[in-house]
Amino acid sequence: MRTDQGCTRTEEPALAVSLELAAAKRKVALHDGQREQPAVYTVAQTQAPARLQAVLEVIEQQKLKWSLPAGVHLVVSYEAGQDAFWIYRALRAGGIECHVVDPASIPVERHKRRAKTDRLDAMRLVISLRAWLRGERDRMHVVHEPSPQDERCGAQIFFVDESTVRSDCHSGTTWAPVGQTPVVEVTGARFKVNLISAISPRGQLRFMCFEGSFKISVYVDFVKRLMLTADAPVFLIADGHPVHRCKAIRQLAAESNGRLCLFFLPAYSPDLNPDELVWGYLKHHKIGKLAIKGPGHLKQRVRSVLRSLQKIPALVRSMFQHPSVRYAA
Repeated sequence: MRTDQGCTRTEEPALAVSLELAAAKRKVALHDGQREQPAVYTVAQTQAPARLQAVLEVIEQQKLKWSLPAGVHLVVSYEAGQDAFWIYRALRAGGIECHVVDPASIPVERHKRRAKTDRLDAMRLVISLRAWLRGERDRMHVVHEPSPQDERCGAQIFFVDESTVRSDCHSGTTWAPVGQTPVVEVTGARFKVNLISAISPRGQLRFMCFEGSFKISVYVDFVKRLMLTADAPVFLIADGHPVHRCKAIRQLAAESNGRLCLFFLPAYSPDLNPDELVWGYLKHHKIGKLAIKGPGHLKQRVRSVLRSLQKIPALVRSMFQHPSVRYAA
C-alpha cells in the first residue's frame, strides 16, 4: 500500500468530515476546528448510494447549524476497507476533496485501546484529519487510488493471517454407556503447530508451518512463496500486526514492480478477515475432535486437513458468505 507523506502546509479554514463505514450504517463525524468535540451523526439508508447522499445532506445541515459559508473547504476521509474507492471517486467527481486512509496509521492511545465503537473511531479519524491538514502528516497516511490499469489487471486478492494449533484444544463431545464417564485417552504433553495461511475469494488456500515465534523472516518467506505460485499481481490484505507492516515487507512490495500490493484491515477487527474462518474450521471442526498422540501426529493431521481443504475450493469460497466477511466475496 503506497501512502502519501508529502510536504506540509498550514491549516486553512475547512470542515473536516470522517466516515466510519459499516454494512448498513455509517457514522459521520464533523469538525470545523472551532469546537472542542466533533459532531457525530448516524445514517442508515438501505442502499449504499442513498447512504452517501444522506451523508452529504448531513454535511449541508451542519454547515447551516455552524453558520459556515456555503463554499467552505470540505475535506472527507474514511479508512480503506470494504467500500474500496467508489466513495472516493464519487466525492471527487462532485468536486469534494477526499482521502482514503490506511487504518493501521491512525494512532490510538494505550489506555483507550479497549474502547472501540464506531462513534469513537469516527471521532478519532476526524481529529487525525484535522491534524493532518495542519501539516502533522504522521497522524495518518493517505492511500493512493489504484489506476484503472491496476484494477483491470486481474490481480489475485489474498487475506493472510497466522495462528497456533495446540494439542490441548478440544471441541465437540463423545459418548459412553449410561452411568459411565466417557474417557478419551490422549497424551498429557502440550505441544503446538504454528501456521500462516492466505485465502482468496476464488477459493484458493495457501499455508505454511513454521517453527518458533512469528517473525519478519517467516512472513517475508511466506509472501515470496505466495508470489511465486500466483499467475497475476497479488493484493495482500492483513491486519495491523507489526510484522505485517514491517520495513522488509514494504520494501518487497516496492521492489516487486507491481506484483505485490499491501493493504490493511481496520484496527481491532479480526471479524473482517475471512482467514479466521479457516482457523475455526481447522481447530473446532477437525483437530479439536481428534485424540492427538504426539507432536508428529498433530503436525501430520494439521497438514492433512489443510491439504484436503485446498482440494475443495467451493468450501473455501463458502467462508466468504459469512455475514462479517461477505463484503470480500
